Amino acid sequence: WAEFTEEAADMRMKMNRVLRKMLNRQLAGAWERWLEMVDELARMRFVLKRAATRMMNRQLQGAFDNWAAAVEISRAGAVGEEMMRLKRQIMVMEEARLRNAVKKF
Repeated sequence: WAEFTEEAADMRMKMNRVLRKMLNRQLAGAWERWLEMVDELARMRFVLKRAATRMMNRQLQGAFDNWAAAVEISRAGAVGEEMMRLKRQIMVMEEARLRNAVKKF
């Protein structure tokens, strides 16, 4: 009788170990799946952030290009105005030189 109870207790311990190992495998599998999901979500966030950044950069580049073109047009207009002013000054100086030449005759 003692041998039977001892053997039964030993069998119970072995069964408990087997059950714990099975449960631990299931928990480990669930943990691994959860980790994979977290990694995938982090990767998706990174990819979406990069895509959004690219879109924003395109918009910013377009805005900058428009601004640069406006500045260029403005500068061209300012240069044109400066050239007209210089031409007027040259014409005034030329008229004054001609008047002086006529007066000397």
